[in-house]
Amino acid sequence: MLLASCSPDDVSGVKLSENGAPVLENCGAYFRGVEAYDAETGRLIWSASKPQSSSDYGVGQVEVGVLPDADWVETSPLNLEPLPAVWRFVVSRRNFNDPETLAATHAGLSTDQVFIFESGKRVPADEFLGQTCGYDPPIPPAVTGAVAGVLAGAVILAAGVVGARRARRRHLRP
Repeated sequence: MLLASCSPDDVSGVKLSENGAPVLENCGAYFRGVEAYDAETGRLIWSASKPQSSSDYGVGQVEVGVLPDADWVETSPLNLEPLPAVWRFVVSRRNFNDPETLAATHAGLSTDQVFIFESGKRVPADEFLGQTCGYDPPIPPAVTGAVAGVLAGAVILAAGVVGARRARRRHLRP
C-alpha cells in the first residue's frame, strides 16, 4: 500500500518588521541559514544559521538581526548602517545542497505586504500563509458561516415545530 504525504510549498517572500528590518517568510520550515547583504556593495549585513549537528528542520520565518530559534547561531553581527537600497539574501534551505539567492529593493518592502520572490507579486501579509501557501480551508469562511447560520436556524425552527406540536397535543387531549 502506498501512502502519499505532502509538505508545504517552498515559496519564499519578504516583508518589513515593525522595526524596519526585512523578515523572510516561507510556507514551510525550510530556512536553515540566512546571509543578508547590501546587493550594490556586497557588504554583509547579518548572517545566522543552524549548526550542522542540529535537527533537520528549519524555520518558516527569519527577521534579519533576530535569531529565529534557540538552536540558531549568529555568524555575523547585525550592521544596518547604512541601510541598503537593494537587499540580497543567500538562504540555505532544508533538503537543498545549494543555497538560494533572493533579492528585493528596500523601498518596495512594507509591513503589511509580503513580496513573493518567485512571482514578483505582493500579497497582504495576513493572507500569505493562507492564500499563497494554501493553508486556508477549501471553503471560504463566509460560506462556512452562512451554512452554519442556516443549520442553526433549521435546528431552532425544528425545535419550535416540535414544541408547538407537543403543546397542541396536550391542549387537544381530554
